[in-house]
Amino acid sequence: MPTLFSFRVGARAERAAARYLRRLGHTIVERNARLGQGEIDIVSTHRDVVVLTEVRYRSEGIAWAADSVGRTKTAAMVQAARQYIRRERLRGAPIRIDLILATRLGRRFELTHIQSFCEI
Repeated sequence: MPTLFSFRVGARAERAAARYLRRLGHTIVERNARLGQGEIDIVSTHRDVVVLTEVRYRSEGIAWAADSVGRTKTAAMVQAARQYIRRERLRGAPIRIDLILATRLGRRFELTHIQSFCEI
C-alpha cells in the first residue's frame, strides 16, 4: 500500500519529469489529467505532436520502475490515451505515448525517457 511519503516523492518525480520535458522544448498542456478510472501524468505538445507521458517512480532503481510497467499498466495507458483523444476531440492528430522512468539519485532524480513506448 502506497504511503503518503511515496505519493509525495512520486509527485516530485512528476515535477522533475515536467521540467525535463520543458527543457526538451515541450509545452506542458495538463498534468494529472483524470479520465474515468485512468490518469495521464503529463500531457504536452512537441513539434505539433501531442505527447501523453506516464511517469513511473521506484526507489529501488530504474530497472524496478521499468518492471512496474507490465501488460496491465500498458493497457491502462492506452485506454487513458483513447479517452483523452475522445474528450479533447483529437482524432487524426499526431499523438504518442511516452514513458519516463524515475529513481532518486541523492536529492535529484535520474530520469530515463522512452519515446513512443506503446501504440495507441
